[in-house]
Amino acid sequence: MPLHKWDWACFVSYRHEPSDTVYMDFITEFKKSLFSYISMELASEAGSVFRDRDVLIAGDEMDPTIAGHLCNSLTLVPIYVQRYFSNDRVACIREFEGMLRLERERISKQDNPNIRLIIPVVLTEAYMPPYFASHWCILFPFHLYRMAAGNKRKKQAMINEAAHKTLANVRRVFEAMSKANSDPCETCGNFELITAQAARDWFEQNRAQYTYTPEFPR
Repeated sequence: MPLHKWDWACFVSYRHEPSDTVYMDFITEFKKSLFSYISMELASEAGSVFRDRDVLIAGDEMDPTIAGHLCNSLTLVPIYVQRYFSNDRVACIREFEGMLRLERERISKQDNPNIRLIIPVVLTEAYMPPYFASHWCILFPFHLYRMAAGNKRKKQAMINEAAHKTLANVRRVFEAMSKANSDPCETCGNFELITAQAARDWFEQNRAQYTYTPEFPR
């Protein structure tokens, strides 16, 4: 039996773009599909699917609340678009960097060094960053999703395929983390996100790994 029951199997991290209704609808429908798969196969032990607007309420202290939810998440699922990492809005950077720290700590305490707690869904209107090219990724042909605007069945089939692939990777993480001999969330009470300025500094230091380049084609 796992030593820890996760609050969240997946923490969905995404850039808010209210003016792009197709993109925001994709976020909603992908989360619904992923929630359905997780609920059927893992939720009793691995938790549910976190998306900020579904969980956070007015009056929450944002930084400690987000940090707590992130630390009690089995995986991070970043929805990568060209501006996911950006100095103008650093929420995604803070979430991503936070899970990188948790990943290093948690993987060091179990037997499979190849496990990744970050499972990116790359919307392939953007080039793939080098970091994602060498890690577990789900490639989603977002340009085709946009073109299928009036075909709800096709769009849903595309979303379901991406959600099912995400589930497969989440299951691999869950199976590996279930073998850990210590509680992976024992230090969550002290876990914090880095500050906005520290996030900008982190991005500048790591820009080459986390931004798209022509070397990684569509």
